Amino acid sequence: MKVAYGDNTSATGDYALDDLTIGGVVITAMQFGIMYQGTTRYGILGIGLPGIESTAQYGLGQYNNLPILLVNQGYIQSAAYSLWLNGDQTAAGTNRTILFGGVDTDKFYGSLVTLPFVAGPFDTGVQEFFVTLQGVQMSNGSGNPIALNEGSTPVPGLLDSGTSIMQLPAVLAQSIFSALNAVITSDNLAYVDCTLTSSPLTVDFIFTGITISVPLSQLVLPINLSPTQCLLGLEATMVSGGITILGDTFLSSTYVVFDLDNKQAHIAPAVLNSTSENIVQIGSGPNAVPSVTGIHTSKSSATSSTSTITTSTSSTTRRITTTPRPSHCNHVRSPLTYAQPTKYP
Repeated sequence: MKVAYGDNTSATGDYALDDLTIGGVVITAMQFGIMYQGTTRYGILGIGLPGIESTAQYGLGQYNNLPILLVNQGYIQSAAYSLWLNGDQTAAGTNRTILFGGVDTDKFYGSLVTLPFVAGPFDTGVQEFFVTLQGVQMSNGSGNPIALNEGSTPVPGLLDSGTSIMQLPAVLAQSIFSALNAVITSDNLAYVDCTLTSSPLTVDFIFTGITISVPLSQLVLPINLSPTQCLLGLEATMVSGGITILGDTFLSSTYVVFDLDNKQAHIAPAVLNSTSENIVQIGSGPNAVPSVTGIHTSKSSATSSTSTITTSTSSTTRRITTTPRPSHCNHVRSPLTYAQPTKYP
């Protein structure tokens, strides 16, 4: 095994097969890498398209990753899952979930909008979670748009939960930096006044059929250059034509359903700090992700139409959310934890 990551870390070792327990269910014969040497600090569970698994990248063929194994072993009907990061600035211990095989309508506003995956700037076909970003603008507290340089130029943007911050085309990013009076350091990081966390300004990401507005409270991170200067969770691409990455500081405000089988993302504005759930099963076929509507206004509680089973392990509690179905559960639900922010070139 030999893998390299976007932050210039790497790992070498062997591949192995073993059983994996997640969300209270057991996936048998799952392939994974055992790192003997490396510079990466965290274990990584890849749940992207199988064509970008490291074995495929090195010409060793593809193997079935976790979403596909969950389908093959009867736990879910499609290789699809929902991601709810619940804000980038919510308190430690706050719930963040990945839901395999289901959609939680209490975690987003309005309707899910479908975006097909497209080829990345250096790809010949669909290999990763790129979608077409039609434009970017800023808005003031009254909702009036603030135009940005090159903000109306469509680009493929990578929905990447493995990248802590966003990366935008240089001219566009510089326009945002200027609007926020950012200080750029020698390693390409932008720092702004920490008080901007209470600013009404938003950065708006425009897609076909939907706009996701990310408030500065989610973009200004508590990583300090000085007592009054905080890291902005956005950087400029370092090379012309570099990859646009919509990382965690974008996904924190977005509810995303990743449909690997149909090569689509379904997105909506996220509801933060939701304490209720209403889970709808993802089916199979070309319309696997259900046409469901989230909540229209904030609400503090809701009654789930599903039952839940709670199981305990020595370290944590996992929940499987189920609807009546013999032998297997329809969804696999697991809590997420955050690593420290990582800068990607």
